[in-house]
Amino acid sequence: MGVSIRLPDGVSKIGDYAFRNCKLLSSIHLPDGVTEIGDYAFSSCILLSYIRLPNGVTEISGSAFLNCKSLSSIHLPDRVTEIGD
Repeated sequence: MGVSIRLPDGVSKIGDYAFRNCKLLSSIHLPDGVTEIGDYAFSSCILLSYIRLPNGVTEISGSAFLNCKSLSSIHLPDRVTEIGD
């Protein structure tokens, strides 16, 4: 059984290591204002299977989704200009 999180409007960045090792995180709703995903932000979220990045996201930092073993689908917006290692 996983955990679902809905972040409030006003959040503009998912910081480095923000949800790292949240092993029960299965889904997350990011508000439209998010523009950046930090280093290792969701690394080792082993139940996270899908994430839709808002259209405002332009940067996905290194290892943001490292070891997300269940991640089978990700929506990348057209505005993404940088994807890290």
